[in-house]
Amino acid sequence: MSFTFPSPSGKGYAYKLTPGSQSSITLGGEYSHTLRNKKGSWHVGFTFHDGFIQPTPNEKNLIPQNLDQSSQFGFRVWAAPAKTVVYAGYEKFIGRNLAKPRKNYFSVVGGLGLAFTLNRLNWQTTIPEKYLTHNGGTIEGYTSNITKNAFPVAPCVYAGVRYNVNNKKGNTVLILELVGSYGFSSFYRETIDYTLDGAARRDVLKEKGFSVQLNVIVPLCSFGKKRK
Repeated sequence: MSFTFPSPSGKGYAYKLTPGSQSSITLGGEYSHTLRNKKGSWHVGFTFHDGFIQPTPNEKNLIPQNLDQSSQFGFRVWAAPAKTVVYAGYEKFIGRNLAKPRKNYFSVVGGLGLAFTLNRLNWQTTIPEKYLTHNGGTIEGYTSNITKNAFPVAPCVYAGVRYNVNNKKGNTVLILELVGSYGFSSFYRETIDYTLDGAARRDVLKEKGFSVQLNVIVPLCSFGKKRK
């Protein structure tokens, strides 16, 4: 599960991306190699998740009540491009006691990643919408287009904390991870076309910025393997 804090580029005059771009299904894999000094490890991995975005009226400029009687929704929820992230980083063990291998311990992680999508993006959605602005204007129409950026790869950095649970043999069998990341750019963009008092307008929304994830990691290769 992830929670994304919208960046300024996630807001337009009439619409914005709300906090809570969240994954419904998250899959991934990771390979780690413990250093000789047993104080940390390097790791590489990937994650894949299908997500949702939620463009909503920007209440700073609009009264967030849809006046179009043919629409029964006051907000929009649509599937976002499936995101794939490949990453590499370092994990520093904290409180790991090699003399007591059964003892659980914390670790901190950090590294770099690249986000992209394997979807062929050219998604369009048109919905009847009508809103009033705070200064008496009228917003009508909602046509959303989701496309890839010219450079469809978004770099990011991440850092977080892990709690490593060991079994009686001293093998790590469960890892709870709380990690934050910052995306420097977006690998896709969403444009929303509408009219303001009859004049054509367009908001360009990009999902980037800070996000927070809570992950559960099961190190499969640890089962039945004695820790040295």
